[in-house]
Amino acid sequence: MNADDLLSGPRGRRASYEYAQGSGVLAAVAEACEFAMYWQEPWPEELDLARDPEQVRAAAEELAGRQETSWWHAPVDLADQHFCISWTPGEDVPAPPQLRGLLAAVTADLDELAARIARSPAPAPWRDVSGAWWSFPWALDAPRTDTARMVGEPPAPAALVWIEDSFGPEAGMSWRVGPPPDARVYEVDGPAAWAALVRAHPFEVTATTKSHDWRRATGRNGRWAMPDWRSVAEQWDGVHVTVAGYLTTAGRALDIDDQLATVLAGWEPDRTFWLTDDLRLLDDGTRWTRDEDDWVWRRA
Repeated sequence: MNADDLLSGPRGRRASYEYAQGSGVLAAVAEACEFAMYWQEPWPEELDLARDPEQVRAAAEELAGRQETSWWHAPVDLADQHFCISWTPGEDVPAPPQLRGLLAAVTADLDELAARIARSPAPAPWRDVSGAWWSFPWALDAPRTDTARMVGEPPAPAALVWIEDSFGPEAGMSWRVGPPPDARVYEVDGPAAWAALVRAHPFEVTATTKSHDWRRATGRNGRWAMPDWRSVAEQWDGVHVTVAGYLTTAGRALDIDDQLATVLAGWEPDRTFWLTDDLRLLDDGTRWTRDEDDWVWRRA
């Protein structure tokens, strides 16, 4: 990933802009996640280089070249996976995640979506509505894991720090998760990888409200697709988005063919969504609390 790659997508541009304004590496990516909203037009800072292109480009070049960002290209680390939940004080401490039945839940969700499309197969008329804008495998409490290769001591899982459209959680819980050692994980390390996944496993969603959300977010008007997660699960146990993959891919309209396009929406950096029930909890969980610094977490 070089500066041009980082500046090619709205999330990378936002991270570069925040870094140019004085944010640290961790905080710059956190701010890029914070302002990820796929149901509205992009922020001005994400459409261009934010009124000072030379400064933002210099920031992108520095970010891409820093030693502590070299792992942003790293594939999934199966020995360092954590399921995280964060909340605000006063809410109940969450129960451990359920690591069974994910594929059945994802399949049921896709079946319901397919049934709605069958009832109304024509593209939804353009109007100011929003709906299920995400493109990840949707299921209640879906097994999604992140690594803990973050800045900090002890390093907190990425899911506590890099949260899209965050509500500012102050407490968190994480559990170590053990995927199968031979898990087949598809790596989204950039736009081409995400487009290739959708091209190989397309599920057209033009007739859904995703059309409205993704049109607003990208400016593209046309037909849309996301992965058919049932089909993906026949070949892969999980899909991992690297940090570099997130910053260069999320929020962009990516062509699948001469008619279809897709959007990576709803993923955080370094996140893996699992399409297998062969996962194990490895501990009883760790409580976390956020320090006065918004991006630093400590063991509770």
